[in-house]
Amino acid sequence: MEELKQNIIDFYKNYNINISIEKVVEAYQVDRYFIKLDRTNKTRLVNVEKLVDDLSAELGIKNIKFTTDFETGGIVFEIPKKDRKTLYLKDIEYIDSDKTGLQVCFGKDLNNNSYIVNLCETPHLLVAGTTGSGKSIFINSILINLLNNYKKDYLELSLIDPKKVELSIYKNCEQVKEIANNLTDTKQILKNTLLEIDYRYRQFETYNCRNIESYNKKVISTKFPYKIIVIDELADIILQDRQEQTANRKNPLQEQSLESLICRIAQIGRACGVHLIVATQRPSSDIITGLIKANIPSRVAFSVSTKIDSRVILDDRGAEKLTGKGDMLFKMVGDEETHRIQGAYVTDEEIEKAVNQNTNKEEIKRQEAEKMAILQHQREQQELLKQQQEEQEQQRQKAEKERIKQEKSNKRWNTFETICHIIGNILKWTCIILLGGIYLIFKFISDLAKGR
Repeated sequence: MEELKQNIIDFYKNYNINISIEKVVEAYQVDRYFIKLDRTNKTRLVNVEKLVDDLSAELGIKNIKFTTDFETGGIVFEIPKKDRKTLYLKDIEYIDSDKTGLQVCFGKDLNNNSYIVNLCETPHLLVAGTTGSGKSIFINSILINLLNNYKKDYLELSLIDPKKVELSIYKNCEQVKEIANNLTDTKQILKNTLLEIDYRYRQFETYNCRNIESYNKKVISTKFPYKIIVIDELADIILQDRQEQTANRKNPLQEQSLESLICRIAQIGRACGVHLIVATQRPSSDIITGLIKANIPSRVAFSVSTKIDSRVILDDRGAEKLTGKGDMLFKMVGDEETHRIQGAYVTDEEIEKAVNQNTNKEEIKRQEAEKMAILQHQREQQELLKQQQEEQEQQRQKAEKERIKQEKSNKRWNTFETICHIIGNILKWTCIILLGGIYLIFKFISDLAKGR
């Protein structure tokens, strides 16, 4: 580390920029070098920033990030660690004892402190980044946080999983109300959510409440649970919906688009406790449209390939400098500053453990009973079908025998007809010949008699 510090100082000294490194703070994914700039030469911060790419090439380290420390007036270099440590879920476990809102731990910040976020304050969250950058693991860590902290009378989850493999493991959890894997089911969930929102607002009006917190305090007997809708892959279902909308554009009874349903929930869902977590691996402007960004103000950006993708997600650059493996930038609504966080790695065993702890035993028994009933019905149908097939086979064999017998009979009859026809022809020609012979004989005798 001392050698690296000296290399940084020497590099800028070659460009007549004098700096000093005051301290180094180690985090999970990066080391932060706090640098004080000597301004005797009237050096500007922009001059230091312009050389960051050259410094990266000189040190042989990718994705060095330049930030400004407004507290000290200095600058900070965030340099990725070569021997990077893994942050596990057990390191960020958070117990919400107060049960105020929906508290989850995103991971560790650059000061190695747990970064706690209240999802009710976000109030909706957009998660984007390239494939393999850590989005799905981040979604799993949020779900495990929620499942471990809140029961079904407090929290209700609706999961939309077009890939069918990421979130289906949670289907038996008591907090999970429904899971959708296709566009039709997704739209139905969103429409039902809008109806539920409308019902909750009518209840708020009846009891003179402004939001779900005041309603649950006033009306203890019929509390409303918080509801979170998680969409694991937005791009897939958005593109499917657009194709369907294009195919049915002449239909006067065409349904609302998926984008309009999502935006409508985002606009009116906060006060009644309905929140969205939307993830996509395609951070492009045709998927993350201006309408979606306007209604989902809190964003999490994982590693992306270009500055343009970073601006699409965060309206700012920086995500292109992330190192992947759960390294993220979080921008809270109303907060101009982005926070760099290291997300936790979640293993399959930890997911299964959380699911088993929150599994609805009665629901599993009901589902197993339904499966057994379905299997029994299928067996009965198979046996009935087998009997029908055997009867049909017997009838077919019987008909085949009758056909063969009829063919043989027809064949004999045809042979007899042929023989009779031949005999008839023979007799006919024999008679003709005999009659002709007799005629000639009588004529001959007649001619002889006349000659005498």
